[in-house]
Amino acid sequence: MTPPMMAVALRSALAKMVKIACGREASSITTVARVSGGTCVYLALVDYHNRQALCDHLAQQLQVRAEITGARQLVFSRSDAVKIIDRTAGRGSSKEL
Repeated sequence: MTPPMMAVALRSALAKMVKIACGREASSITTVARVSGGTCVYLALVDYHNRQALCDHLAQQLQVRAEITGARQLVFSRSDAVKIIDRTAGRGSSKEL
């Protein structure tokens, strides 16, 4: 999957996880792929009201700890993005998300 396609898939997966973790739709999620030095990372902006609950959920359910930049962007490695996408692609029940 190309980095732009992965960013779109990650956005969808994060939206599903916010709904499970917070019980409501996220008001805003934006994702983008950034390639630097041959390494791709994925940046996600999640609305303030859902960001911490999402981070807690990712840590508990997937052992994914997103770095948070000064701009409040969540930074995911490619392997973490794949974990998140795979979990929401029907490989686990909604209770496991």
